[in-house]
Amino acid sequence: MHHKSLKIVTQFHIPHTAAFFSRDAYICKKITLLCSCSDSMEEANGSGYFLVDPMIHAGKMDDRVPMDCLRCQTVLAKALGPFSEWQDRLRVAYEAGYNMIHFTPIQELGESNSSYCIRDQLTLNSAFSKVSRTSASF
Repeated sequence: MHHKSLKIVTQFHIPHTAAFFSRDAYICKKITLLCSCSDSMEEANGSGYFLVDPMIHAGKMDDRVPMDCLRCQTVLAKALGPFSEWQDRLRVAYEAGYNMIHFTPIQELGESNSSYCIRDQLTLNSAFSKVSRTSASF
């Protein structure tokens, strides 16, 4: 059986990861891309994954920053204390060579106090205020 190659060209503008599945073009008379939640996925004879990297721009000239230039530190925001103390605490990351900081949510946390268990997404965590039980603000 002679198989022809098939090339599909598309553009993605939003960074993400995805999986794809296909069925044989000669059996179906066309290529069918199947959603990963489809019942027909069992009939797929081809599959794969792809990653669309983000494009990060910086500076006055809007220069593109290569992904391998980013050094990111994740910080548990709830452990930083009041906002007035953040600069000194984050200086360690700067001096260690990190040029990007990912903060866990700064909103009011739920009963479990997990960094991702948000009670109210419109209210800042009161732990960021020097005076307890007062609202934190920037």
